[in-house]
Amino acid sequence: MGIDPAKRTLPEPEGELQFVPLHVDLDSETAAALQRRADLKLARLFVRAANEDERIIAADYYPAVGGNIHGEYVPVTGIHRQGSTSKTQDFIGSEIVERATYTWRVVDNGKVGGAVLKARAAREMNELTCRKLEANISRELPRIANDLKAIAARETSLSAASDSAEESARTVRENVASGLISPLEYRFSQNAFLTTRSGLLDAIYQHNAAIAEWDRATGRYFQFSDDTMTSR
Repeated sequence: MGIDPAKRTLPEPEGELQFVPLHVDLDSETAAALQRRADLKLARLFVRAANEDERIIAADYYPAVGGNIHGEYVPVTGIHRQGSTSKTQDFIGSEIVERATYTWRVVDNGKVGGAVLKARAAREMNELTCRKLEANISRELPRIANDLKAIAARETSLSAASDSAEESARTVRENVASGLISPLEYRFSQNAFLTTRSGLLDAIYQHNAAIAEWDRATGRYFQFSDDTMTSR
């Protein structure tokens, strides 16, 4: 079954486009984004987990050796010889008996070494991803901040031009009603006003889109469930 285009209802936009100036502190926002971004937090968790995996696997590289020592000690005793009239001829001595046992485990160093190299490669890949994310934040935020400034300047210029074009169109309309000029002049003035107004609305839209992009880049959209959202 097809969809009847006549019965389709498209979503209607809600509210009006408004221009709200946004002044940002680039240094503090960059530092906060490096701590707040959920994707960067996740990348750091992957790096930490990879470090632990490598450490645990590397621990199997060394053979386990266990041992114990058992000893017996007989204290000093005096043994008197029969017929001896002097203590110097008696036997005085002690005895210590020592026994030692040990066990060892032979490991396949090639197998363990290969697993360590694999875990190390995973860790290095995660570290590279983490560094790329950090570098992207440091590049992306200045770009968006510059876009915000440029769009704000464009909006200010177009707002003044739109007011001037609207006033000019109003004057032309009055002159047309008085018969001083032809309706063609009024059409030209209306076209100029609509062109300027369209540019102004586009600048306002671009500014709101840049603000949304700024919020995304600074980590205000995506957060872990235990994080607290901070306002701009």
